[in-house]
Amino acid sequence: MSKQLIVSAVGALKTEKPRKDGKGRRQYFILSVFDANNPLASASRIIFQKHDAQGKAMWKNGVDLHMVYTSMLGKPVDGQIVRGAVKPYKIQDKTVDNYTCAVFSNETFEVVAKEQGHELANATMQAVEVAPQEELIK
Repeated sequence: MSKQLIVSAVGALKTEKPRKDGKGRRQYFILSVFDANNPLASASRIIFQKHDAQGKAMWKNGVDLHMVYTSMLGKPVDGQIVRGAVKPYKIQDKTVDNYTCAVFSNETFEVVAKEQGHELANATMQAVEVAPQEELIK
C-alpha cells in the first residue's frame, strides 16, 4: 500500500464505561485523516486499546497510540480510505450497507471493519478505494 493519508485531527482520550464481562475499561480516541492526494476524501475512525489474555486493557505492542498520532498531526501515514459492503446497520433513521474507513499499511479492511463492529456482507467482498477527486466533485 503506497498511498498516504494525512492525520488531520486526534480526539481527546476517553475511557469506556464499565464492562459487563469484567474486562478492563479501554481507552479510546477518534482519529481523523484525509487522502494526501485528495483533500475531499476523509474518514474518521475510533482507535482503542486491546485486551490482553488476562482481560487487562493495553495499547497494542505497549505503544501509546494517542501520543503517537497526536505527534503526527499534519503529517503523512501510509494507508488509504476504502469502502466495502457490510451487513445493513442503522445510522439514525437510515439503513446503510457499506462502511468507509481509513486502513493503514499493516491492516486489512476486513479486520478494521470487524473491530469497528461491522460484519462483512459476504466472504468474497472486496473493499475498494474511494472515488478519485474528479468523481467526487461531479
